[in-house]
Amino acid sequence: MKNAVIKGASYTLAYSPDLLKRNGSTQTAAIAKDPADPYIAAIPSHLRTFEQAVQYPPNQVYIGNKKPEDLPCIPEPWFKCTEKADRFGPFGEIATQKELYILMKYADVFELVYLTEEFTAEAATIIQNHPVMKNKAIALGEGHPKAEIEKLVQSHTAEGLYDNDVLVGCVKQAHDTDPNLSSHTMLENLVTKGSGILTAWHLAELEGINAADIEYIIECSEEAAGDVNQRGGGNIAKAVGEKAGCVHATGCDIRGFCAAPVHALANAAALVRSGIFKTVMVVAGGSVPKLGMNGKDHVKKEMPLLEDMVGGFAVLITEDDGVNPIINTDVIGKHTISSGSSPTSSTSTCSSSFLHSVFVSSGFSVSVFSVSVFSVSVFSVSAFSVSVFSVSAFSVSVFSVSAFSVSVFSVSAFSISAFSVPASCINVEKASDMASSSSSLRSTA
Repeated sequence: MKNAVIKGASYTLAYSPDLLKRNGSTQTAAIAKDPADPYIAAIPSHLRTFEQAVQYPPNQVYIGNKKPEDLPCIPEPWFKCTEKADRFGPFGEIATQKELYILMKYADVFELVYLTEEFTAEAATIIQNHPVMKNKAIALGEGHPKAEIEKLVQSHTAEGLYDNDVLVGCVKQAHDTDPNLSSHTMLENLVTKGSGILTAWHLAELEGINAADIEYIIECSEEAAGDVNQRGGGNIAKAVGEKAGCVHATGCDIRGFCAAPVHALANAAALVRSGIFKTVMVVAGGSVPKLGMNGKDHVKKEMPLLEDMVGGFAVLITEDDGVNPIINTDVIGKHTISSGSSPTSSTSTCSSSFLHSVFVSSGFSVSVFSVSVFSVSVFSVSAFSVSVFSVSAFSVSVFSVSAFSVSVFSVSAFSISAFSVPASCINVEKASDMASSSSSLRSTA
C-alpha cells in the first residue's frame, strides 16, 4: 500500500464588509428583532478598509507572507498594524469584494446573479488586471439595468449585492415557494462556490498542475446546497470542480462543522493509500453566516469587526513522490461520540486517542494510556489548539526509575510540551524499539 502525501496547498481570503452588514447571521438576527438596534448603527464605524484588512498580520500569515512564529514579535493589538503588506502571497491571495462578486457571477449556472451594466463594464478591467482570473474564460454578459435590479430587491425576490453601500447587483431566488432556494440561501451557496473556485485555481497555479488531472474532489465547507426534497443533499464539490477545470473528476461533500477539513483529509489520504484514486483535492469555500459572528463583542471592546473575510483553502493529496510530507494514517486522533463536547473532554479524548495510536505504531502496550492520564492539569486548554496536526518524531528526553518524558514535534498551531506517567505503567522493554522506529520516520503531515 502506497503512502499518501500533501503535494500542495492554497489559501485565500475575500474581503466582504457589505456582505457582513447585510448577510452575516449575527446582523440578520439583530435586524429581524430590531432594525434600530444600536449594534447595527455602530457597524459602519467599526469596519476596516481593504488596506487595513490586508495589513492585519494573521491574514498575512494565512496567505504565506508571514510565518506564525512572526506574530509574537509584532506589537499588539495586531489590528493597529500599519506595516505595508501585499494582498498576494506564496499560498494565495486576499481578494476584493468586487472580485468575489465576479466569481459569484462566474459560478452561477442558473442565471441567478444579476450585475449592473456599470459594474459589468468595470469588472472586465478587474478581470484583466488579476493574475489568475485573466487566464480564465470568465464571461459576464452585458449586465442588467440598475432599475431592474432595484425592483427585484425591493420585491424581496432577490438579495442585493452592495459595494461601499452602492447596489452593484443581486442574487435572485431559485424558486417561488421553496425556502431552501431563497435568495439569501442562494447568495450563501454562491459565495462558498465562488471562493472555492478561486482557491482551487490558486492550488493548480502554485503547484503547476493541470486541474484536469485531479480525479476526486472532497468539499468540506460549512455550507449546504439542496432543495425541499434533499436539503443539504447537493454536491458543491462537483460544482466547484466544474468551474475550476477539474473536468475528469468526481467527488462529494463532507460536513462536520469546523472539523470537516480533518475528516476530509483523512478520507482523501485513505482513497489515495488504497489506490482508488491517485490525485484527490480537498477544498472549501467561505461561510457568509460567519461574517461578523462575534461583532457585538468587537464593538463592545472598541475593536474593528475582524470577521470581515470569507476564507477558502485547498489541499492536493497524491501518491508518495519521495519529496512531499507523508500523511501518516497510522497516527490519527479522534473526538469520540461518548466523550462529550466540553473543551476539557474534547481536549482529553483527542490527545489520548492520538497518543494511543502513536504508541500502537511504536510497539507500546496501550492499555495504560487511558483518558484520565491526559487530564486538564497535563494539557492546558489555553495552550492546546487543534487544527490539522501530525507527529513527525519522538525523542525520549528523560528516562528514570520514576518517570519518562516524551517531547512531541509541533506543527503550526498544535504543540505538546511534555507529559509524565509513572514508570510502573510503562513496558520498559519497548523504549528502545520506540526510539529506533521514531527516528526512521520521515517528516510527516
